[in-house]
Amino acid sequence: MGRALAGGVAYLAGEQTPGGELRICWSESPQMKPWRHVESPFLTGWALLALGALRRRLPLEPLFARGVAYLLSQRQPGGLYYFLPEGIEADLDSVCLLNLVLQRLLPGQFDYARLARRVARRITSQGMFLTWIEDRVREDDIDPVVNVNVIRFLNRNNLPCETTVQWLRRVLTQSDFTQGTKYYRSPFALLYFATFLPTRLRDQVLPCNRRHLLLRLKNQMAADLSVLDLAFLLYASTVLRTPRDLLVSLADRLLACQETNGSWPTYAAFRPLGFWGSPALSTAVAVQALAAYLDSFHTLEARAE
Repeated sequence: MGRALAGGVAYLAGEQTPGGELRICWSESPQMKPWRHVESPFLTGWALLALGALRRRLPLEPLFARGVAYLLSQRQPGGLYYFLPEGIEADLDSVCLLNLVLQRLLPGQFDYARLARRVARRITSQGMFLTWIEDRVREDDIDPVVNVNVIRFLNRNNLPCETTVQWLRRVLTQSDFTQGTKYYRSPFALLYFATFLPTRLRDQVLPCNRRHLLLRLKNQMAADLSVLDLAFLLYASTVLRTPRDLLVSLADRLLACQETNGSWPTYAAFRPLGFWGSPALSTAVAVQALAAYLDSFHTLEARAE
């Protein structure tokens, strides 16, 4: 397991551009063939967020230093971020996730609270956050994963988001995890991002009936899962303390997908205007999931002693 994690980190370090970007790819096909590179800061920020807990255990400091420099270079006036460099509005997913990463790593660099107050105004009367930050965009363009990343940023800046928490809890209670969300293709993306929240916020968002969630996870284990599905599901199952034999099965399946160069294969994570993914994205989430899985076993062994 340690070798697999080291191989993944080495791949990410080699894949990162001199400017600090971890590249994302676009394709017309969900199989991501053929594909072409499109610059976007979102993947770099997601990778830094996913790997944040591993910085003291794995050789990640150079990757983080270059990644932060890249995010700073892409940050627009007022703290806005764009998923693409042109032809698209600033979206709350990018704005909140990327500023959250900077706030964790550079807490005094910007007025994050002011930006958070601007974001908070994009809430609807039903308690959901709109995807785009501009007023003229449709009010029915709402994605629950985007909302998870919004409340993560608002919570960091001490802004209340209880109505959104309640809405997300209802979505997680009622969802069958088969269709993904508006922008995230994997049926497990929402659960992954929800379990990846800070502990107190995570406990508020997740349904009270965790056993029901675990049962639905178990029923999905035998499905033909993609690499990202496996990584999302392993991470969420670890946080939800799924029975050990099921975790072992997921981890073994994910490990079996690792390539000889240390990466995990490309899978389409997003689906607006085509499909988006990359080996760097798959690898970052796989390393995060496997590290969490490994930590859970160490915790159990320590308790047994």
